[in-house]
Amino acid sequence: MVNKDDEQSQKYIATQGPLDRTVVDFWRMVWQEKACAIVMLTKLQEDLRIKCSQYWPSRGSEDYGPFTVTLQKETTSNSFIIRELTLHYNTMMGNLRSKIVNPTGRIDPNKKEYYSSAQSTLLITHYQFIDWLEYGPQPPINSLVKFNKIISNQTEHKKGPIVVHCSTGGGRTGAFIGMSCSIKDALTESIIDIPAVVTIMREQRMMMIQTLDQYMLVHEAVLEQALCGDTQIVACDLQNTISSLSSSDNASVTGFEAQFNVLEQVSVPPQDAVCDVARQHPRKNRYQEILPTDQWRVHLKSESPDYINAVFIPSYKNDKGFIIAQSPLRETRRDFWKMIFDREITTIVMLSPIMEGEEEACAQYWPKEGTIEFGEFTISVREEWGHQSFSRKLLLIRNNKNNMLRRLAHFQVDGWSNDDITSCNEGAIINTMNLVKTLQRKSPNSPILMHCSNMIGRSAVFCAAMATVDQMKSSSVVDVFQTVKNMRVNLPGAVQNKGQYKMIHTLAAAYVNLFSTSANF
Repeated sequence: MVNKDDEQSQKYIATQGPLDRTVVDFWRMVWQEKACAIVMLTKLQEDLRIKCSQYWPSRGSEDYGPFTVTLQKETTSNSFIIRELTLHYNTMMGNLRSKIVNPTGRIDPNKKEYYSSAQSTLLITHYQFIDWLEYGPQPPINSLVKFNKIISNQTEHKKGPIVVHCSTGGGRTGAFIGMSCSIKDALTESIIDIPAVVTIMREQRMMMIQTLDQYMLVHEAVLEQALCGDTQIVACDLQNTISSLSSSDNASVTGFEAQFNVLEQVSVPPQDAVCDVARQHPRKNRYQEILPTDQWRVHLKSESPDYINAVFIPSYKNDKGFIIAQSPLRETRRDFWKMIFDREITTIVMLSPIMEGEEEACAQYWPKEGTIEFGEFTISVREEWGHQSFSRKLLLIRNNKNNMLRRLAHFQVDGWSNDDITSCNEGAIINTMNLVKTLQRKSPNSPILMHCSNMIGRSAVFCAAMATVDQMKSSSVVDVFQTVKNMRVNLPGAVQNKGQYKMIHTLAAAYVNLFSTSANF
């Protein structure tokens, strides 16, 4: 049991990840202590090594000695999974345990006649963070802080301790508990004393926080909370919050301006993006100061060089759910189609016209009629539909090397100027979003490709608005600040100004107002 000095503070139970032979003991402890939640900070397997036995069912119910665990619901996001479990204790089963269980601790299916009808039930929420390896890079701090906030909000008024485990029950477990306690101190007290928190934990369980990186992570998480604050909005309050954030305080700064100013402070500036290969191929970049990051850039398969100015962007449930690319140049059109074919893209969203004023904003990469070839790829237009302020096409792409043929939907939003992105046809954008979401249900594992002239304006706004709508649908809350902050890790400079930042909120609200009763919401 790990907790601070005051008896009113939230108690934690730090433990190792269950082994096959200790799963029943684990559930017995959860039942005995009447735990309200379980926080799991490891995957079942990491680097081909078993880190923890699966102690819950993948679906339905499973028996562990005298306990029956039922999976009621499972919700997945980029960095974590939340499961709603029920734990049933079959009271007579405990007395008959030696007669009816096999060596693994599970009930022998041939001895179900001993199953007792006398039951008690415990409701438990299981939180699993899946983006933190024991031997790997530091997890994304904002995701970990968000994970902690969800747990804190949902367990605030619940009785019983929170069970926390990784594989060993020391390193990641200690870092998480230390972070959670320190953030709580930051919100409720004027003094934060992380060394004291760690000392208290280590007096109660040895080896809590094992490395300098884990100790630094606690500090960085507290700093993240202090700088960024609480930017989450309950979905039903979105419209009222937009009005509130649009008003100025005594310093004549609106809430949106204040949030965006913080966003600028905590984000890596575009000029600091590290992508050596991009700088080696300046002719492939429309703007030399807007480049992808090495970690998240899209690689062209079996190519040398493998560079294209495109980057993976996280959707709400997939860290590679979107691809944002610069609109192709004349000399990069073949690379553009190579990327589409490599990544099995089925939806393209074009957010800039071919010409903007006197400048070419996008090279024509599909035929006006008939077919057109770019390297080994032949492109044709199968069908075309006109809508108010946007158009839709069915394109066919054939790889002449292997004669493979693929279909994809192409959307083009009209009249969205790069000079004033916030002056747009809102209806065209949200109707395009709705059609894209409808088509994407047929190929959920394929990234959605969106492009504009500079990547960080129209494409970033459209992408963030889609992710925000998905978050709202999944969890009934939105956090545009964190959505954009996450996006900027992959694409520095994404969402260029306060107006675009506010626009993401208004697009999400407009989408909900129009489509809240549709299948896409």
